[in-house]
Amino acid sequence: QAKARELGNQAFKLARQLETNQFNVALAGGPGVGKTSLALAIMYQLMNVGQTVMFVSTAELLRLVNEKYEAPDVRQRLLYILKDMQNVDCLVLDDFGTEGGKPTEKGFYKPVHKDLQTLMYQVANARCDFDHNEVKHITIITTNNTRKQL
Repeated sequence: QAKARELGNQAFKLARQLETNQFNVALAGGPGVGKTSLALAIMYQLMNVGQTVMFVSTAELLRLVNEKYEAPDVRQRLLYILKDMQNVDCLVLDDFGTEGGKPTEKGFYKPVHKDLQTLMYQVANARCDFDHNEVKHITIITTNNTRKQL
């Protein structure tokens, strides 16, 4: 309980910092430790101070990318999602890295779907100001992966 309280306080302080400063956040750890809950709490705090927010499950995003070839309405829906992901004040990408699949016997991960990879690059590039080397919009990712795996 003490550790949970400490993490909750850190998330609250982080959310308060994000109200006036823009930077990106990565919440990493094993399954079920509360990364998504903390990301949602931060997102909720930012929404309460007037920032626009969006929560995206990368697994669901991959499902839509795979469906777009057979359903024209999904293609249009993805365009709207992409636009919002690029422009929202705070974007939470939940379970980032799971879209690459499980490791093979040799420890290698299946590559990310090319269309999803392109979409993620478009989002990442739109959320950065490369001329000033600054974050334009806050991005929070939750992941079970290690840095090496990502």
